[in-house]
Amino acid sequence: KIESSLMTTKNIFPEKSRFIWRFSCKKLNQLPSCIYKNLNDNQQQMTNEDELQQRQELALQFTCIFSAVVYMHRFLMIHPCQEFKQEIIGACCLFLSCKVNECPRAVLDVSEQVFKLNKDQNEQMKTKEKIIQTYCENIVEYENVLLSTLGFCVTVEQPYMQIAKTTQALSLSRELNDIAYNLATKSIFLTLFSMKYSTNLIACFSIYLAASMSDITIQDNPNGSEWFHLVNEEITEQRLMGMSIA
Repeated sequence: KIESSLMTTKNIFPEKSRFIWRFSCKKLNQLPSCIYKNLNDNQQQMTNEDELQQRQELALQFTCIFSAVVYMHRFLMIHPCQEFKQEIIGACCLFLSCKVNECPRAVLDVSEQVFKLNKDQNEQMKTKEKIIQTYCENIVEYENVLLSTLGFCVTVEQPYMQIAKTTQALSLSRELNDIAYNLATKSIFLTLFSMKYSTNLIACFSIYLAASMSDITIQDNPNGSEWFHLVNEEITEQRLMGMSIA
């Protein structure tokens, strides 16, 4: 199955280096995992929760967990979610993300955390050592498929720097900045925003929604342009409003 998935991925994207991970709503609905949307939503939430728990156990930086979640989204855009074990996908994404962000963790350590997360269902199975060894082998195998799916483009942009720069330029409060940070995290962890919108657009939307929730009106720029044009002049309020109901 691993080899066939790898071949399928190569056929889908012959020129990975030029691929941009942005999909229209119509295209999203045609992708493998989204065809099985109810199953995907459930597995995606479970995998996110697993990754957050593993972050605590493995003492990971937030950058690692963020990149891992985006890797997972991208992986499931191409591969049907029901064909892969969700706990191994999450562990594999974390394993790769740690290496990319220069805080590597041994595959054995990651596998032991997977074992802890699945302890109840594994109690009546093989010995602990054999189960963990199987997890190690699966993570290494899945990593090859993951790297191929990503086209070896493993850099992930985060919206937080743009949020900070924009709120500072607009002299907005630290409280609003923190709310925007939290909204950006939830939008990327719990939705497909990272597959639909650019990082800058997600940053603007997070500030826009944070201001709306706080009943704050953000003033226009001194030159008369709207505040979000500080980030990109092509962004419109209609676009931001549309994202809130997407």
